[in-house]
Amino acid sequence: MMDRRDALLAVAGLGALARAGQSAPAPTDPLIAYLEIHARPDGGYAWPDQPESHLTPTWAIIGCYQRLGQTPPRVAQLAAFVRRAHPQEGKKPEYNLRYFDYQQIQSLVWLGQDVAAWRDRDKVWSELTRYPAQYEPSGQSPLQHEMAKIQCRALVGLPPGQVSPALLDNLRARRRPNGTFNHTPAADGSDGHVLNTWWGLWAQRTLGWPLADQAATIAWLRGCQQPNGGCTYGPSATLSAVDDVAYTWATVQSLKLLGGTLADAPACLAWLGRLRCADGGFGDRPGWPANPVATWYAVDTLAALGALDQRVAPPPPVPTATPVWPASLKLFRAQIQAPGNGSPSDAVDLARDLHIDLWLAKNAAPAWLAQAQRLATERDVKTLFGVGNEEYGTFYRLPGLGTYSHLADPMGPAGADLGASAANQPGLGYEAFRARRLEPLAAGGGRMVWQYLESEEFARIVLDDERPHGYAAIATHHFGNPDFLVNQPFLYRWRHRLPFVSLQDAHGGESWWWRDNLAGFVTLFAAEEPTWDGWLAALASHRVAAVRHDALTGERTRLYGGTTGIHARLAEWRWWPEPGEAPRGPWLALAAVTARDTLESPRPERGAVLRVRLWHACTRNGAPQAPLVALDRLTVDGQPVTTRSVARSGNLPDPHLLAELPDLAAGTHVAEAAVKLLAGGQTQVRRVSFVL
Repeated sequence: MMDRRDALLAVAGLGALARAGQSAPAPTDPLIAYLEIHARPDGGYAWPDQPESHLTPTWAIIGCYQRLGQTPPRVAQLAAFVRRAHPQEGKKPEYNLRYFDYQQIQSLVWLGQDVAAWRDRDKVWSELTRYPAQYEPSGQSPLQHEMAKIQCRALVGLPPGQVSPALLDNLRARRRPNGTFNHTPAADGSDGHVLNTWWGLWAQRTLGWPLADQAATIAWLRGCQQPNGGCTYGPSATLSAVDDVAYTWATVQSLKLLGGTLADAPACLAWLGRLRCADGGFGDRPGWPANPVATWYAVDTLAALGALDQRVAPPPPVPTATPVWPASLKLFRAQIQAPGNGSPSDAVDLARDLHIDLWLAKNAAPAWLAQAQRLATERDVKTLFGVGNEEYGTFYRLPGLGTYSHLADPMGPAGADLGASAANQPGLGYEAFRARRLEPLAAGGGRMVWQYLESEEFARIVLDDERPHGYAAIATHHFGNPDFLVNQPFLYRWRHRLPFVSLQDAHGGESWWWRDNLAGFVTLFAAEEPTWDGWLAALASHRVAAVRHDALTGERTRLYGGTTGIHARLAEWRWWPEPGEAPRGPWLALAAVTARDTLESPRPERGAVLRVRLWHACTRNGAPQAPLVALDRLTVDGQPVTTRSVARSGNLPDPHLLAELPDLAAGTHVAEAAVKLLAGGQTQVRRVSFVL
């Protein structure tokens, strides 16, 4: 069921089409009606709760039309969107996700478009690509991305088999003795995975290779079917062995390719019927809300079973009241993996000026957290500082699917025993990771954030593990990257199961140079108070949203999660300026450093040092480039003081101004700095009071 916000977005999308002079469809088929509520003015189709289209739901919806034997509306606009919609075009990724190539070209072929221009990708679709070793030490790439190259070649008219021997040898090496496939070479003794088995079998057929041991593979596939009629990822699956529409689709398609049949086709049809939702679409599992990709899997599975005309009607809508949040709930801002080194004073001032209620510092020393919290208390800043770490060097594996990093991002209250890092433990399996890392973390009041993984098959197993102490949230917005949901669209599957959060993943030195990232995207949460318990309660009840509005989104708002409660209260959390208004947030950081400030630099032996950092344009990693403001004046007790420029702190760029005052008299003093915006001329003033 769509919530109220989803429905409003869908209606807005169709309304915009009508306003543009295009007719909004009024289909009578509930399935077509469901597909069309995802149409957007940009010409494509979007996820249910998003205003902008994405290639993956667009491919899925075009595929549904193709299986239904119908042509989508607005073919010209739709094809134009698909041609420009590749999520990785326009930048050089660390690894090319070739299923986007496949989705783009297959969509155009379904639309009857000429795809000959893509033949110039002959070379990139010929070579085996090694996965970055910092993410997967063996360099084994997800099978679907490598095998998508073969399908793309066939779609554009290139000989599928005229590729490097390494690419073909990689396919052979991943085939198990029972005819199934997985990410890792079969020599490791692991079993296959049904999604990888489909990609492997499909590649073999496209290449024209004989499909040996069909009886063993058919028996394996039939064993994927569960007693409820749906299928899981393998007959011997025990961890997260859930029934899922993607697994069921891959099982049915693979059996069809081999000439086999399900063990119980009527039970599968009944199970697919239970995926139907009142809005006309299909969900990933019974009781889950519909989404375009799940709907494509269901429609294509019904077509493969010869039962597309037997699809059950949508169930009647169940009247539900719009959720109303208790009046005691207020909206707060969290920053996960915010800076945790450099100046605690600047961090506290940033937290105050950017209204950050929960600052989870990345890999901060306990002394840094304690100092930041002490300064916040002294300055009456209501920010709670806590732990938001990234445990570099942590890898864990799943049999047959590889070993991955960037999966250990714990957060917790400062000073709590959150367990020992799992870093530098080669050969660590997922169950051991649960026992050694996830469970001690939860016992200390902490939670784990899912950061980054491009292997859909691996992610499905871990995020479908619904035992206690699993992952508590999924990262979306990220520094330098609009969001992980663009490149990992399979994460939408958990939209109603796990909350979406923003992840700063701060790099570099001083927190001040992370100012634009902190000001550009945030995690909102609803709680009675911004305590740690309030944060955990918000996560558990999905009162959380990941929001971004900055240059990387084209100054548009991109919001994930949160549903009606947060979206309806935009006025409470909107941080960007109105057109013509001066930029919001701090334009400078002013600190008065004395000998007592042990974590500040430079720290004088006597007197005080005034340190001024000015707002600069920065790289995505927080490296300052060009100043956006200029110092207009700096005074102490109303008297001007002289400054000198410093360019670096150690080996990091850190342009700042220093006024050294070793002979300042004992007592209370007030420093004041004024800066002028280079583009516009407006000024901003900061004052600090300090005691010698």
